[in-house]
Amino acid sequence: MNQTPLSVLLKLAAYRDQRQHVFPSPGALEWFVRRHRAGLVNAGALVMLTGQWHAHADKFDAYVLQAGQEAAQRHNAISEAAA
Repeated sequence: MNQTPLSVLLKLAAYRDQRQHVFPSPGALEWFVRRHRAGLVNAGALVMLTGQWHAHADKFDAYVLQAGQEAAQRHNAISEAAA
């Protein structure tokens, strides 16, 4: 299949359907997008077309991994400080 730049975009529901192991409910993805909307948009991971949000799957995945890494580092720092 020949991919064009637009063919990599997925509606958020379709993205979540492919990532249910990370976002087990629609609410989980909605919460993540609310908390990280600015960063996702700046990273090119979240775009609005025809009034609907779409995910650039590869960029969204990379952003999720980076956000998870940063959350783990914060959690680790708090745990170490409490010890």
